[in-house]
Amino acid sequence: MKSPVVLIHGAFCAAWALEGLRGVFDAHGVRTYAPTLRHHDIVPGTRPPRELGVTSVLDYAADIERLVRGLKEPAILVGHSMGGLIAQMVAARVPARALALIAPSAPWGTLPTSPWEIVSAQGLYFAGQFWNKPLRPEAWIAETHALDLLPPG
Repeated sequence: MKSPVVLIHGAFCAAWALEGLRGVFDAHGVRTYAPTLRHHDIVPGTRPPRELGVTSVLDYAADIERLVRGLKEPAILVGHSMGGLIAQMVAARVPARALALIAPSAPWGTLPTSPWEIVSAQGLYFAGQFWNKPLRPEAWIAETHALDLLPPG
């Protein structure tokens, strides 16, 4: 039996960002789970809920941990950006078959090391107090942070 795969999206998107990848697994008969992290299911044209700005990565990891613990066998955890950090946190708490990390976010306190990372970090500061307010999930942000940079195939 093939191990289930749990796809974990990043900060500025929702499960829709990993639908293409999910389709690949589904086509091979792999059972996949692609939850939208709490407060990321924002309807276009509406304001994000305030709770999005105060929900911690620890909260997201606890949510994914509950999902993984409910599976009958260890899962393969696939995480993009913030989802990569969450996948690592979950794998430290529960058995995982494997981890696949797509441009994972660095843990808190890790400084940027490339010009691109520095510019990206500065962009967040232009958003104001991003650490305690909601930032709208946007496809273009997810795409410019690795999803469209992967080689085809």
